[in-house]
Order: sequence, then structure tokens, then C-alpha cells
Amino acid sequence: MLLSFLHIQNTGGSVFARHMVEDLNLERPCRCKKKRRICRCYRPEHFGSTWFFSRYTTGWKCGVHPDWSELSTCVDQVMDEDEGKPVKRRITVFKIFFITVLRDPVKRFLSEFWHIRQGQSWSSSRHWCGGIEATENELPTCFNRDDLSDLTLNEFIACKHNLAINRQARMLSDLALVGCYNSSVPKEDRDLIILTSAKNNLHKMSFLVYQNFLKYLSICLK
Repeated sequence: MLLSFLHIQNTGGSVFARHMVEDLNLERPCRCKKKRRICRCYRPEHFGSTWFFSRYTTGWKCGVHPDWSELSTCVDQVMDEDEGKPVKRRITVFKIFFITVLRDPVKRFLSEFWHIRQGQSWSSSRHWCGGIEATENELPTCFNRDDLSDLTLNEFIACKHNLAINRQARMLSDLALVGCYNSSVPKEDRDLIILTSAKNNLHKMSFLVYQNFLKYLSICLK
């Protein structure tokens, strides 16, 4: 079994992932070195084989904040490279189980807005889909200036290429169903397909947390 964490920006995912590696009562606890973000979380019966795929255990090996389209095609390959042997994780006892954290969409959107204003972004994200990376024509830059400290909410909302808009639905969906990041599918149809796919994938999730309840999870784990 492998837990693969789909970490959506500004949902409290970092707090959740840190609890996973530091606060669970495990037969073989994760080993986290001070001043380092990477922890080693090995299965009790398989030394060198991790049970948790996240930024705190493997780093961003499928790209920064990879979405469902990226993770579903990347995790197997990365784990095979790390562990030095191929394992058919989807059809054996090593099956991949996806987990995630969700947040109120308006609060999450505003949180990302303030995040961008502070000069923080995810420019190194790959936006990989269907075996290829999104092009600059498919995902143009929204703001052509380095200092965004004066960015207004109206500007942020007005950019039609802003990935913060409906981010949770997009990152949870299979983007191959709409031709990835190209605009060949009419927007109304595209939005409906993405939403339906996201709901289907959420239904398949082994575990999910709503951000408002993370504080209760923190109390339970302490």
C-alpha cells in the first residue's frame, strides 16, 4: 500500500502532511532529521520502501504541487526509481491510495491571492498532462511585473488564465478528458467535465480532510 498525498495549494496541506510524518503512532515511526524537510517513512516489513508519497517524504518528484493528472501517471515511476525495482502498485497489495485536503473555495482563493501578493508563486510547477508539459501559449503569464505587492483582487480575478480559479476542481480532475490545457473544448462543456471528473475522483479517495477540521485533527494527534 502507498498513500499518495494530492497537495492542493492553500488548503492547509502542509500542516496535514507534517502531522502524517511526525504525529502518527506507528510500529516504525518516520525518521525526520532536524532542519531537514525530508522524512524517511518505511514500512515495518520492507526497509527502504516508503508508505507515504508527499513533499516531506520524497520531495516534489512529480513536480511542485502535482495534480491528479500528474500524480496518477508519475508516482509509480518515481517509486520504482527510488526503490530500485518495479512494483505493480495498482493491482497488488501495493495499490496506490490517494488522499487530499479540501478547503472552502472562496477562502482558499483569497488565501492564494495574498500568497501571490507576497511574492510567492509556484512558477516551477510542471502542469504535466497526457505525457507533455503545458506550453506558454496554453498557460500565459497573468501578470507581467515582478513586484505584485500592489496587486488588486480585481486584477487577480480578471485574468482568465489564473489557475487559482477553480483550482481544487481542476487539480482533482483527469484533465486528459478535456484535452489537458488546450482550449479545444468549449468552456461550459470543459467546466462540467472537470467538475464531474473531480467529484468522481473524490469519491474514489481513500481519505480526505476538510481544512476547517484540521484543528481538531491536531488536537487528537497531540
